[in-house]
Amino acid sequence: MNDERRGLAEVAGSAALFGTVGLLAKLAHDQHLSLTALLTGRFLIASAALWITVIAFRQALPTWRVALAGLALGATGFSVSSALNFAAIERMGAGMAALVGYSYPVLVTAGAVALGRERLSLRAVCALAIALGGIALLVAGQGLGAIDSTGAMFALASALVYTAYVLIASSLGDKVEALPFAALVATGAGAAFAVADLVRGPAGVSSTGGIALILVFALVPTAFGFFAFLRGISRIGAPRASIIGALEPAVAVLLGVFVLGETLRSLQIVGGALVIGAIVLLELRRERGGPHSPRTA
Repeated sequence: MNDERRGLAEVAGSAALFGTVGLLAKLAHDQHLSLTALLTGRFLIASAALWITVIAFRQALPTWRVALAGLALGATGFSVSSALNFAAIERMGAGMAALVGYSYPVLVTAGAVALGRERLSLRAVCALAIALGGIALLVAGQGLGAIDSTGAMFALASALVYTAYVLIASSLGDKVEALPFAALVATGAGAAFAVADLVRGPAGVSSTGGIALILVFALVPTAFGFFAFLRGISRIGAPRASIIGALEPAVAVLLGVFVLGETLRSLQIVGGALVIGAIVLLELRRERGGPHSPRTA
C-alpha cells in the first residue's frame, strides 16, 4: 500500500472515529455530565494516552517552536472550534449547526488554493459539490431545526477556526511526527478546557458510567482520531482530507440508526450515497494520474 492509499485510509478512519462524537455527546447528556467536565476529561486523558505511546515507541520530539505551535493549535484552534460548535448546537440544534459547520471543506479547499499549496481541478470541484450535497441530505433527514442568526454565526465561526486548524496542521505535517503532534494538540486543548472548567467551577463526575464514557470519548474519537487524521493529512493534503471527512456525518447517521434506534430516511440514504460517490470521484483521478502525478485540489 503506497503513502496516498495509507493517507486515504487514515483520514477515512479518523472520519469514522469522529462520527462517534454525536452519539457519545448524547450519552454524556443522559449521564448529566457538564460540557466543560466532559471536554476537559476528554482531552487531558487523550493527551496522557498519546504521550505514553510517544514514550513507549520512542518517537522523536519536534523542535520547541513546532511544539509550541502544536500546543497553541490545540488551545486556540481545536478547542475554540469545539466550543463554538457546541454553542451553535445550543442555539439552533444539531441539524442546522451541522449544515452550516460542514462548510469547512469549501473553506479548506479555497484556503489551500489561495495559499498556493494546491491547484484546483474540475474533478475536485465536482467532488466537493457532490459531498456538500450529500451532507445536506444527511443532515436534513435528521431535521434542521430553527434558524438562529447568533447560532449560525457561531457555526460559521467554528468552521472558519477549524479551517485554520486544518491548514496549519497540514503545513506542520513535515516538521513533526503525527503521534507527538497529536499529543501536543490534545494537550493544548485539554489545558484550555481545564482553565475554562476552573473558571466556571469544577464539576465532578460521580457515576461509573460517566467515567467510562469520558474514557471512551478520550480514546476513540480523540486520541485515535487525532493521530489518524494528522498522519493522513500529511500524506494527502488538506483539501482531499476535508472532502473525505464528509464520511463523518454518514457514520453519525448509521450509529444513530443501529445504536439509538433512529429511523433511516430515504434522504439520508441518498446523501450517504452522494458522499461515497464524491470520494470515489475524487480518488479516481489519483488512480488514473498515478502516484507521481502533481498535487491538485
